[in-house]
Amino acid sequence: MFSGLGKLRRVKVKLHVDADGKSAMQKQRRISLPLKDKFDEILDKREEVDIIEDVGNKPTKWCSNVVLIPKEDGENIRANLDMTDANKYIKRTTHAIPTLRELETRLNRDKYFSHLDMNNRYMLCNTQET
Repeated sequence: MFSGLGKLRRVKVKLHVDADGKSAMQKQRRISLPLKDKFDEILDKREEVDIIEDVGNKPTKWCSNVVLIPKEDGENIRANLDMTDANKYIKRTTHAIPTLRELETRLNRDKYFSHLDMNNRYMLCNTQET
């Protein structure tokens, strides 16, 4: 069976950025010292499995803050991006979600199904370079 985090290899997501969008640079929020080591672990793991990459000290027009949220176990943290400013310049694409009736019709004679854990779903997609 599968384990770890996979990637969609042949699919690249294109973010449609508004041509008039100047940039989205949020004011930096500091990571509190008690959470720093856990956050560094998260960054190292995500860099190791090619989810993120270190841009070093290169200048960039786009930068979003990380929001750290404690998990229910009280010991671990979840790291999310605050994309509030960046989302203002990304044009939305729409995808119609099929109704239950449509799914029943499509799956009518199927015999095999699988369970897919979508816990890290956004980390499975590569983005196209613009």
